Amino acid sequence: MAPAAEDQERQNVCTTTISGHITRAKRFFSAAVQAHYIAYSSFADIVAGSQVNDVRNAYISADDVELVIDKASDAECRLIVALGRYAGLRIPSEVLCFEWTDIDWQRNRIIVRKGKTKWREMPILPQLRPDLEDCFDLEPTHVIVRHRFQTNWASSVKRFIAKAGLESWPRCFHNLRASLETA
Repeated sequence: MAPAAEDQERQNVCTTTISGHITRAKRFFSAAVQAHYIAYSSFADIVAGSQVNDVRNAYISADDVELVIDKASDAECRLIVALGRYAGLRIPSEVLCFEWTDIDWQRNRIIVRKGKTKWREMPILPQLRPDLEDCFDLEPTHVIVRHRFQTNWASSVKRFIAKAGLESWPRCFHNLRASLETA
């Protein structure tokens, strides 16, 4: 690669990426010091910096989500998008673990038992309930059945976004969840 091209490539690396590389290097060299492979880590005094990249954050309005849900190929796909935006579930990890017994229909509540936290409870928003009811009779245990073994849900959702005539969302699942928190 030519020197000018290398300089251009270095300039295009996001600061959060650099921060992540520094953080991993600090961990690696710290472990080497603890194992007595080396005496001192040259990364010990370096501050990694922030790993927050606000450029990729996007608020996804309920109106835009409804357009995407309308373009989804089936009831489960509609529910996956709705669970991300209206229940704040992590996709795919919490959605795949989500079971019908985690829904308290009488109290209008959802309990998320399997995720990064031990458990949390949230209301079933009116926008979510119809999509839950549409999938209720499909399978007795898990909420998502047909798409359980799909490997890349993001590409499917991006197709629905394009069909809805919207600009693609960066980090679509993360931003769906974050949009619920800021709504």
